[in-house]
Amino acid sequence: MAGVLNDRQRLFVLEYLVDRNATQAAIRAGYSEKTAKQIGSRLLTNVDVAAEIQKLGVKKAAKLEITQERVLQELAAIGFARVTDYLAVQTEPEEKLGIHPITGEVTMLPAGWFQYVKIIDTADLPEDKLAAVAGIKQGRNGIELKLHDKPRALEMLGKHLGLFDNGAAAVPQENNLFNAIVGSAGEDVNTDDIPELEQEATAGDDVVAEAEV
Repeated sequence: MAGVLNDRQRLFVLEYLVDRNATQAAIRAGYSEKTAKQIGSRLLTNVDVAAEIQKLGVKKAAKLEITQERVLQELAAIGFARVTDYLAVQTEPEEKLGIHPITGEVTMLPAGWFQYVKIIDTADLPEDKLAAVAGIKQGRNGIELKLHDKPRALEMLGKHLGLFDNGAAAVPQENNLFNAIVGSAGEDVNTDDIPELEQEATAGDDVVAEAEV
């Protein structure tokens, strides 16, 4: 009967929404591991299964207030963040102990200028600026502040708005970033299956700034 899923198909839908991995979802739903990849792909093309995945994904998104607008706002916060939102180069007069040329007294005398980097307190940053921060840590040479990938965020926004294809509207694709976030809402996200997301930073990544404390 069209529109009705059997128990194993319903379980596949629920498992698929956990991590958007059709093969693993098929295995967890009780299908054979040997044919899970083929079965998972076939189930995704089943009209009734696809409709149930879409329906439950939308419900989950509504419950957690995840919308396309919110996802785009997060990307915009990353894409339009500036280094000067988080730090400032300050210039101060420098002094050193010396003998005053007129009075002969030992006193502090002007010795030029020095500069240092001041990182703005996170308590003073608005929410949209905090969204662009990938991490903050106390390093050997001071505080290290790292931002999310700005060029990548701008690229994703541009593609969504059709800015790179002569103004043509962006074409929705299966399992794009928004659908992946919706499908994984409230669950552990398998970022290996989401090409739009930058993977975890590795040793040697550039940092925005280092400041002595």
